[in-house]
Amino acid sequence: MRAFRFHHHPVIALFRQRSDSAGYVDANAEKIDVIFNFRIGGVRDIRDVDFIFAFFQKCDLIHDFPICRGIAHDFQRFALQRLDPKRTSPYKFYQYWINATDADVASFIRIFTLKSIEEIEAIEKEHEEAPHLRILQKVLAEDITTSVHGREEMDSAIRASEILFGKSVADDLKTLKEDALLSVLDGVPQVTVTKAELSNVENVTDLLSISTRGEIFSSKGEARKMIQGGGVSINKQKLESFDQSVNFELLHDKYLLVQKGKKNYYLVNIVD
Repeated sequence: MRAFRFHHHPVIALFRQRSDSAGYVDANAEKIDVIFNFRIGGVRDIRDVDFIFAFFQKCDLIHDFPICRGIAHDFQRFALQRLDPKRTSPYKFYQYWINATDADVASFIRIFTLKSIEEIEAIEKEHEEAPHLRILQKVLAEDITTSVHGREEMDSAIRASEILFGKSVADDLKTLKEDALLSVLDGVPQVTVTKAELSNVENVTDLLSISTRGEIFSSKGEARKMIQGGGVSINKQKLESFDQSVNFELLHDKYLLVQKGKKNYYLVNIVD
């Protein structure tokens, strides 16, 4: 077994003094050794990602020794370069950071961005004045998503977020790439309608009830009532009348996005 080499490092000495658990360092010796050996090139496989968060958060070591910030930055480059957008879409990646809690975001922005302490403290002050705006989370999510996926994908992730959680419009939908659209709508009920059915449907009421086999509205009467109440839209365009014709531009030549009320969405797949 490889011998642990970190025990006499000054960072570990300080960590031992501050730890609220006397056996914490010894219990996690191998993991800590991995982190420090990673800095000097001895290790290229950090498997317990959560541990590195806990390690730096536990005693705020990153402020006391430059090596801690260096390790964090090395880990950032190592881990993030291996993120495959096909496994974790830029939208989901952005959402992970934007949903960070206030308790975590202060540590995350120090570990996973290259911003100076002065910059971070200024952002934190602004955040404290209006925490409901989640300024820290937005700065973190924008910075790290841009670093990993590029500015274009980061902008796309923000536009995608607005589909379900903001005031997006029809043009926003049209500019989204198909993978971004499907990513943000992951988990939304999907209904299949053939091109023949779509071309033969008389109006939006029939489309949202009969053609979609009751998946969106169980009856024409239910559909008609909500449409008249202004509670239904297709591709972010509010339906004006229950007998409105179906002449909407398909998203990526194959999708219609139906919104029923404020929070209920359905993706209609148009197939041959």
